[in-house]
Amino acid sequence: VEDPLGEKGRVVFLEDLSDTAVAAIHDIPRQEEPFTVEVDFMAEEFGHATKVLRLLDDSTVANEIELRTINGKDTLGYSIPGGHEILVDNFELNKWYNIKLLVNPSTQEATPIIDGVVKPTYKWRYLNATGVTSVLTMTPATSAVSSYFDNLKVYEGIDDSILHPDEP
Repeated sequence: VEDPLGEKGRVVFLEDLSDTAVAAIHDIPRQEEPFTVEVDFMAEEFGHATKVLRLLDDSTVANEIELRTINGKDTLGYSIPGGHEILVDNFELNKWYNIKLLVNPSTQEATPIIDGVVKPTYKWRYLNATGVTSVLTMTPATSAVSSYFDNLKVYEGIDDSILHPDEP
């Protein structure tokens, strides 16, 4: 796999050649306790509805971070019940973004962290998901738009010092 920016590492290129979605899925043991998922993501072309990071409970979507065009702007957003919260107001092409999601299945909440900036905690998109069994990144199911990802990690626990930096 070729690294488009000449960085060291193994980058996965999701090449989308048609109007159907292409996904890379990582199945994990069912998570019902707090955990963290992380990925580096980059797009050379903006693809509305690209799933940068989607968490599933079997086939049910729990939550997702995706590219969205909102009010005429290309954004990185978090899907909430009934809409989207903007995480990055002006998504830049050809730029790597480090995206972490601190996930708590018992409260059905997640806290996004974009390039080290902690965002508010949000409820899951679909509240009928009760755990997480897989993580994916996916191209949109529209025109052919490819993307890159690297360093997909899933690990147990949440670093509370990130959420509460002022507490000892």
